Amino acid sequence: MLPKREKTASTKSRPKVRSPREVIRDLRFGKQAKAAGAIEKIEPQTFIEIKKSNLQVIRENLPKGAVLDEETGYLSGGSRTESESTEFTGLFGSKVKNVGEFALNSLAYQLLKSVRPKIAGTDSAPANCDITSSAAGDFARHVIKFYDDQGEIFSARESGETEKERVFHTTNALLDFTGSEKSAFVLSAVLTQNTPTVFHRSLVNSTDIEVEGFRMVSAMNSKSVTKSFTKNDGTIEKFNVIKENDDGTFEELNKIRGLGAAEFRVSKVGRDFEVSMHWPCYYEAQIGKEEILPLGENEIIAIYTNVTFIIDGEKAEKGVLAFEIPNGINRTYEGRLRLN
Repeated sequence: MLPKREKTASTKSRPKVRSPREVIRDLRFGKQAKAAGAIEKIEPQTFIEIKKSNLQVIRENLPKGAVLDEETGYLSGGSRTESESTEFTGLFGSKVKNVGEFALNSLAYQLLKSVRPKIAGTDSAPANCDITSSAAGDFARHVIKFYDDQGEIFSARESGETEKERVFHTTNALLDFTGSEKSAFVLSAVLTQNTPTVFHRSLVNSTDIEVEGFRMVSAMNSKSVTKSFTKNDGTIEKFNVIKENDDGTFEELNKIRGLGAAEFRVSKVGRDFEVSMHWPCYYEAQIGKEEILPLGENEIIAIYTNVTFIIDGEKAEKGVLAFEIPNGINRTYEGRLRLN
């Protein structure tokens, strides 16, 4: 039997050298004990390469047009995406260019199902026309305003105290505004949470690949959790702030509303309808994706989407949703990443 070979300096097992990404991750999330051993084995020049590598991963995953200041971590910039004319008749077969296949489910599918809302009770009179089933809930959630040449003529938020009242009165106001039951039904498909959902689902990076790790913050997934948003002027805005009232009750202030934060402005352009949407949306890193969207605990960034639809009025009277987006889909970015 051959004698066992004694371990020498060259044959002894060596401590595992962690990858640059593992080192950065462990440092960021407080695993100092593990990271310390790896740090001792990495030269200063290597740390420079680690940071460059990490920044490259972050930059490559950012939405198209976003600009990252590598010194301060601030996000800025914006993007404009062109879109072709699109027509939905309730039959699947069209596709919105650069917005995605999901648009078919969120917009066209609504035209297959209608409801006629009531204020309350089975004996109450229904509204004067049908709207899409999504609008029956979303009319009460969004800021929806109608305008004529003189200015604002209707506000959904101010039309009633309860959600059912606001949906009822907005339905009737939409009919009065469009002058046609079919036109009111068609427009109702756009004035819902499905419209901002299209743009949420279509976030892509500079190479048109869907971004990773972005979790939209909403009232559902952030309830009673205070979120911090660092604006590009350095000021910090707090969302979901819990306040104790004098009577011992609590209320949540400045709530993050997710899709419900989209605001719609409706007006007329000749026989056509113009629907402008402004949507401030806030994002945090998905669990396990903190490396590509590095933020502090309960910190968020903002993406502002602005888009204007010109809806064909003549086709709307026939129950067809046909529109153009003449100024493109415009997004701007704001917030601060934690790069160190």
